[in-house]
Amino acid sequence: REDLDHLMRETTRALARSTGALAVGATEEGDLWHAGYANLFSNPEFTPTVFSQVFEILDEYRKIHELFFEHITSGDLVEVVFGEELGWPNFESVSVVASRFQAGGRSGILGVIGPRRIPFYYVIPRVRYFRDLVCELLR
Repeated sequence: REDLDHLMRETTRALARSTGALAVGATEEGDLWHAGYANLFSNPEFTPTVFSQVFEILDEYRKIHELFFEHITSGDLVEVVFGEELGWPNFESVSVVASRFQAGGRSGILGVIGPRRIPFYYVIPRVRYFRDLVCELLR
């Protein structure tokens, strides 16, 4: 419970397996966890250019911060951001489902990156569940 790094590493792995998407966790302090890269390859709309753009944001914490801490604003809700809302090139076929959390004195985010047609009815409750689980374990 005390080890945020271990908790978030395992949580992103489980969320990626559960949703079939790329799972991402981050804190405002700059910590970043991700799992499920292979899941992206099952999406025919993800061209090499889209892959490049997705992988690039994971390499640049500034873009992660913009995506998760400026576009996702609500504390208790799971939010959806479509790629074209970001204004980033080659991100139109991407959607992000994420939710912020406050726990253990840390502010963070947990979410998934997938295709625009991601099954929201399935993914949204899973993001909420894993976010709530992280909050509970960090209390």
